[in-house]
Amino acid sequence: MVRLPGLPRPGESSTKDLLSFGHAAIWRLVGDPYPDDPDSPVAMSSWGIDPDPVDPQHERNGVGYDYRRHWARSAPNTTYYGLRVINNSGSDTSNYVATQAEQYAEVQRALRRPYNYAWWDKWRTDSFYCSQLVWRCWFNQGYDIDSGDFMGGVVEAATPEEIYLDNNTRYMYYWWSRY
Repeated sequence: MVRLPGLPRPGESSTKDLLSFGHAAIWRLVGDPYPDDPDSPVAMSSWGIDPDPVDPQHERNGVGYDYRRHWARSAPNTTYYGLRVINNSGSDTSNYVATQAEQYAEVQRALRRPYNYAWWDKWRTDSFYCSQLVWRCWFNQGYDIDSGDFMGGVVEAATPEEIYLDNNTRYMYYWWSRY
């Protein structure tokens, strides 16, 4: 799942020249056991800020859970994209492979990996930023979901938009927040 402010919805055009930043998370395949709970942990990601004690949208600073409240509402005019990683034949990866990708994130959470402020270094594994974590989860399964478009490929970063644009991901749906 990626959140991309300002990126056009399918069927719309854009005159943007620069890649946007947003947020990325790996959705939990086990589903959502508490559909009415705003604190239900529905995704794994990494944040560089502490959670708001009054209205937490994520579990901790560093690798941890994103709560439903984060994905249920967002900044104005933000589009959320649900993506699926595809294999070489163009078919969706198996749920087994997706579970392995998610489990990598779970291990990083258990190790309490901090946030990676060196966003230009996607190869680090001692800390993670949001889209780097998603990229690494899949890279370890044999899928490189970084399109390499950021700054003409000169900078080794994995952004949410690059994940969206990569040929190894398939667009499934979008949800647009009007808040």
